[in-house]
Amino acid sequence: MLIVLKYETYQIKNGFAARSPELGLTAHGATIELAQRNLERTVELFLKPFERQDILNDKIQLLKLHVKSNGSKLEIQTTN
Repeated sequence: MLIVLKYETYQIKNGFAARSPELGLTAHGATIELAQRNLERTVELFLKPFERQDILNDKIQLLKLHVKSNGSKLEIQTTN
């Protein structure tokens, strides 16, 4: 399952932050690319328990996330 998230970046002290307004999650990194990758990992960690409980599809609909494909593995893709 490929979930596509929109994100915004902004500069913070000693680096950058990437924030998903849909989920309210923020990750940090020394570069924009690192902040983006860290956000993808953060969202994956946030959604994994729902996947284990077999309620991921329900949560995705509740959170109104954009799903690009329905593979068996949970993947997160960020897009500006």
